[in-house]
Amino acid sequence: MEKKSLLNEIRISATDIFWLIPFILTLLWTIDSFLSIFVTGFSPFDAWVLVSIIIKIGFTAANFYFLWELFIRKNIKKYAIFQMYVGYAVVGVYVSYALPRLSWEMQNLLTPDRVFDLWVLSFISTVFPAVTYLMVRFHVTRIKWGVITEKDWKERKAKKKAKAKKKRSIPEIIEEYVHVVIQAIIMVIILQHFLFQLYEIPSESMVPTFLIRDKTFVTKFQSGPTIPLTELRLPTLIKPQRGNVVVFESPDYTQPSLVKLLFQQLVFYLTLGNLDIDQDEAGNTRVHFVVKRLIGVPGDKLMMIDDTVYIRNQGDSDFKKLEIDDEKYSQTDLYNEDMGILSRISHVPIDINMRNLLGEWDDYKAGNSIGYFANRLEERWKQYKLKLKNVTDANIRRFEAVIKELFFPLDTVDYVKIRDGLAGDNVKFYQWVSSYLYYLPQTTEIRRKYFGKLENKFGFISVDLRFFISFIGDIGEQAFFEKFIDAGLYSRNVNETGELNRFEEDSIKLNLQVKSYILDRFNVYLDIMNQPEPSLDVFDTDTEVKLMFDNMLNLYFRYLRLYDYRNFPEFPAGKDNYIPEGKYFLMGDNRYNSLDFRYYHGNSFIRNLTEHDAYPCRYESNLQPFLLPEENILGFAVARIWPLDRMGIISD
Repeated sequence: MEKKSLLNEIRISATDIFWLIPFILTLLWTIDSFLSIFVTGFSPFDAWVLVSIIIKIGFTAANFYFLWELFIRKNIKKYAIFQMYVGYAVVGVYVSYALPRLSWEMQNLLTPDRVFDLWVLSFISTVFPAVTYLMVRFHVTRIKWGVITEKDWKERKAKKKAKAKKKRSIPEIIEEYVHVVIQAIIMVIILQHFLFQLYEIPSESMVPTFLIRDKTFVTKFQSGPTIPLTELRLPTLIKPQRGNVVVFESPDYTQPSLVKLLFQQLVFYLTLGNLDIDQDEAGNTRVHFVVKRLIGVPGDKLMMIDDTVYIRNQGDSDFKKLEIDDEKYSQTDLYNEDMGILSRISHVPIDINMRNLLGEWDDYKAGNSIGYFANRLEERWKQYKLKLKNVTDANIRRFEAVIKELFFPLDTVDYVKIRDGLAGDNVKFYQWVSSYLYYLPQTTEIRRKYFGKLENKFGFISVDLRFFISFIGDIGEQAFFEKFIDAGLYSRNVNETGELNRFEEDSIKLNLQVKSYILDRFNVYLDIMNQPEPSLDVFDTDTEVKLMFDNMLNLYFRYLRLYDYRNFPEFPAGKDNYIPEGKYFLMGDNRYNSLDFRYYHGNSFIRNLTEHDAYPCRYESNLQPFLLPEENILGFAVARIWPLDRMGIISD
């Protein structure tokens, strides 16, 4: 009789949609929880697959329990528990179903299609508890089930404070606060993931727009945020524009294990971006998120010359300055900032003297043609060949004796390293002439006598002279040197077609100037060598020689040290190549202290000063521009909110 009574009760209840819909949804959810174990698969089996299976079995068992107690037996006392259960199950189902996919994806074991299929499965599974929760929370459903009466509902609506006045037990109060806290956590995570988030600035690359530890308010909704625990993105509402300050994940960042990843993201969200527990082996916080300004957009070709960014779009005949927009936010002369900013900056790359030096070299380079620099090189080359004819073995021995008397032997000279390049069939010579020497020797009376306080000059000359001694009497080295100079002289002919851009012209000029300074040095050494009694007093007494070495060292160690911060060739390279759709080029506002999209983020490499010379001078570089895919942009920095004295809108 009881069995017939239950069946009859079910038939009656099935005519009520407020019973039928939650019942069908819960039943489908139960079936899905069980079948998804097999649809997701077991291979490769790991701890996350096991956790997912256990959770799915748990949901299946719990659902069977509520189907029996609540829907079949009509035990209304279980209604409130069921409502709470399905509410939290929405998040639980989505996260637990995603665990195997995340684990396999981090191991690069899934194809993009398989990733999408598994996400669709988890999304469909999440729909069942989500719709069920909305249904059972609906006041009409609760009235139909007899959980509350219509009179009770109207009284609650009319008297919102009634519940507050009602005396509640301690367990009820604890339960309510637990629900409030959990719901607040979920809301905070949702808001920060989809709408806005706070980020702390980790470096000085955006000074003065941002200082280290500034807090920036970032809007995320318009950039198409990712669907949680996936790489899938919502549609982009607003395309990034030139001048926007954007936040993205660092190209150097490597994902930690899945446990750490989930826990770190949770802590980061809950602390509103104030605590990032992602640390390296040394205990330092790893840079995860980076802030830079968007400079190049799809359809652009960029080039930078002496601090100025140039742009050319498809259809343009030539590059044009971007400085009209760029000068609003790019910064190179931080020494001009007020003391409120300067006192908070740990590194100011240049001072007014350095700016003047850079300006002088820029003007000198821009004010003279390639032909001028080539003629200077040719003039010095002729002088060198004439002086070389007068060199004898006796001259070399006398000169070498003077060098040995004044300086330590070469194998005991303590210099940091020679930054060299390799070319052709003569490595020894090329290591020498293409090197930039960084050497800070101890001060001695002899060193002060000849070189004053210019310790870098002493270090350069002391090593340079010894290489010169080994070079001057070597026929093979001399033959290569002739190729080296002739290649520079030939480069003056490459612009006859007029197809060189400004960067290429300037790089040829610099290459010729460096080669001219090599000959200037050699000519001074030859003059000393050909004296009856060689003396190095010329470095202390001859004004022209001192000025030449000062200018040369300024070029080598100052001007060219900042060369890659102030210049890059046309990018993307190639006559018909432009930034493609969906890609962007970014730079830091603090142009001399920003590891941005101009540079390769690995070890430095040897770069030719020009590509229009068969035997060019070379230098150590990281210059290798690259682009940021649009999908990597997390949001737009729109304001500074901390510290209070720096609050303000970010200019774009």
